[in-house]
Amino acid sequence: MGRGQLRAIKSRIESTRSTEHITHAMEMVATAKVSKAFRSWKSFSSYVERVDELVRDCISGLEESHPLLYDADKTYDKTAVFLITSDMGLAGSFNLDLIRAAEEEAEKLGEKFAGYMVIGTKGVSNFRYRKKKVLYDEDRFYDKPSFSTAEMLVNRMLDLYEEKKADSFKVVYSKFQNSLLQKPRVLDLLPITPTENKSEDRAYRIEYEFEPEPLKVLDEALPLYLKSHVLHLLLESQVSELYARQNAMRNATDNAENMIEQFTLDYNKARQSSITQEIIEIVNGAEALKG
Repeated sequence: MGRGQLRAIKSRIESTRSTEHITHAMEMVATAKVSKAFRSWKSFSSYVERVDELVRDCISGLEESHPLLYDADKTYDKTAVFLITSDMGLAGSFNLDLIRAAEEEAEKLGEKFAGYMVIGTKGVSNFRYRKKKVLYDEDRFYDKPSFSTAEMLVNRMLDLYEEKKADSFKVVYSKFQNSLLQKPRVLDLLPITPTENKSEDRAYRIEYEFEPEPLKVLDEALPLYLKSHVLHLLLESQVSELYARQNAMRNATDNAENMIEQFTLDYNKARQSSITQEIIEIVNGAEALKG
């Protein structure tokens, strides 16, 4: 093996080591961000539970229906899929899994599928390139999810609802299971069907008198319910994204280390072979001069 090939192997070692430094740095950045994001998500969960209780209490005293509440007698035939992806990549299969889950949900809906509502650069660019039916999209608009972000999304959702472009919404987001496992999940978001609180003892449940009447309270409470749930889903998706990126960058760093070890071994073998070949040539030359 010539010196040129030795230099090529050495160059690959140096470039791989440079990549290793980058992936390790990105892993550290994700690690630093994820703990704060996790605390924000968990602390907001208690607020969401209180909003849920408020809505359940209002509905329990409601004698008439509300347009945003689920109506068993109504047919919903324009369902939009609300997809939450990330603005950044380098997170393994995080975004691809979410996009696939959204498309599978759209296929299940068939003729009832109204279109996509997509946020996050990765989802938006994918659907724009493939010319999917998108009712609304937004990219590069959040680093840390905020209530104003959730309010903007819910207002757009309600606009589509009032314009009769969609009569129901399903949200596809990343469900956080643990630091190593994040899976796409589909939830019914609109119309609203509040879940029962299993921890409440129905025998001792408090009944409230509302002023103004429950229907007027719901006019304010239901949009608040949607905004709080959307923000909660954004926060959970961000936690999943950061853990996915942390894991992806850790795996990339480990792979770079393995490649460097293999390249170093190849370099040493090649260098030893080159030295041996040079010694053989010197000895052969000396023998030739003697003869």
